[in-house]
Amino acid sequence: MSDKEVQNRRSFSRVFLVIVLVILTLSIVSLYRAADAYLQGNTSDGNYLLMVGLSALAMSAYMIFQNRRKTPRLIFKPIKVTTVTTCKKCEFKRIRNFKRGDYIFKEDEPCHQCDENMLITSIYSEKIEK
Repeated sequence: MSDKEVQNRRSFSRVFLVIVLVILTLSIVSLYRAADAYLQGNTSDGNYLLMVGLSALAMSAYMIFQNRRKTPRLIFKPIKVTTVTTCKKCEFKRIRNFKRGDYIFKEDEPCHQCDENMLITSIYSEKIEK
């Protein structure tokens, strides 16, 4: 990874941290205002501010925990695709690697034994085990 990519990752991380801190601060202010509203006897505003403060607090905690978790990496396993060609005349079979443009019942290269065009009879894949 180059230095520029590392700097981009760090700047994203700082921006993310600032956003979470702003949400956390707003949730604490909302909870404080909810307590103040309850003390003044205004329960409907207190309920609203309490709900907003708790949901913002839960959202900021969720964002922090999601950021700490490692993202899974997708690993693609290579697949070996094989083409089987058969001669129409002498029934000679040849197995070769798949080429782009192969399809079943396509006429292929001439047979090595009788020079008749061979026919692709099957195409299949195998997982490569390490």
